[in-house]
Amino acid sequence: MKRYIAIVPLLLALIGGASAQNLIVNNGQCVIPLRLSTTATIDPSTGDVRISTDDANPCGGGTIPPGPSVSLVVNPTVVASSGQFTVSWNVAPAATSTCTTSGGAGTTWTQLSSGTFQQNQGVGSQTYALANTGSSAVAVSFTLSCTFTEGTVPPRTATVTVNSQNQPPVGCDGVTPPNENIEIPFAGIFGTTNNPLFPGQNGTFLFREISRNTNISVRFVARAPSSGANAMPTTGAFDILSQKGAGISIAPTSVSLKSCKGDYRNLGDGCNGVVNGNTNTVPFTAIGTPGFCSLVAGQTYYINIIHGTPPNLSVPTCADPSCLVAYIRRK
Repeated sequence: MKRYIAIVPLLLALIGGASAQNLIVNNGQCVIPLRLSTTATIDPSTGDVRISTDDANPCGGGTIPPGPSVSLVVNPTVVASSGQFTVSWNVAPAATSTCTTSGGAGTTWTQLSSGTFQQNQGVGSQTYALANTGSSAVAVSFTLSCTFTEGTVPPRTATVTVNSQNQPPVGCDGVTPPNENIEIPFAGIFGTTNNPLFPGQNGTFLFREISRNTNISVRFVARAPSSGANAMPTTGAFDILSQKGAGISIAPTSVSLKSCKGDYRNLGDGCNGVVNGNTNTVPFTAIGTPGFCSLVAGQTYYINIIHGTPPNLSVPTCADPSCLVAYIRRK
């Protein structure tokens, strides 16, 4: 049973020469006039103090606004070396905030000013990419600390794990490149006079010599679709043309586009070359187009090339000490 207490007459009494007029809650977020008609009860089961007044709308008809809040997230939380990730935040109320950053080694995170977090009503993001040439994955933490005129909240921290470029991707256990394996970056094929980013400029045509007993894995990091000189198309294709020499007879070749070095498993994912004479064609997509080899932005992939054919790729089809292949970006 609720018990009435006589706090209103007490509040209306003179205290130190001043007369109580209003009950002010949470720095004025709710103002209740104190009159003889105002009553207060204490619920003995919960200890809640309940005040009723004859004012129709003492608190503006709403609930007390929430206090300040800060959120910080990283997406994705695990990336390949040099893969992109995004740090996003939400600061409220932004106008009364003062924020500082810490952590984010290797990025410009700590260079963000407090004003950055007051823009766009406190909602924003930054995209970064970190190279990891070590032997194991590295965890990088980002911390955002904010104070408000309304109060403070604990610092928020979000962490991304950057895998080493020397770590095999998940699912590569048991995949062993046939024969000797040579790994080179995509830029190592084109040099400085061509687009160093996969898939290269449309119409790019370049020969490269491969020893007859060698598997070559051309490494690149997939990108989101883009436009301009270094564009990443939504869908495209490249050819690997195989010859014993410029203008000389065919040396059959196998080609795949995989997340594992030397992986020629045909998994029905469209990532094995379609042979037409001495040419292997690999269609790829950055948007999940069916029938195309699907690439996920930020992940590391390999164009695997070998002068050999299934099921025994280790038996070279190139009779000479070395044979030529040409990478052709055709669309």
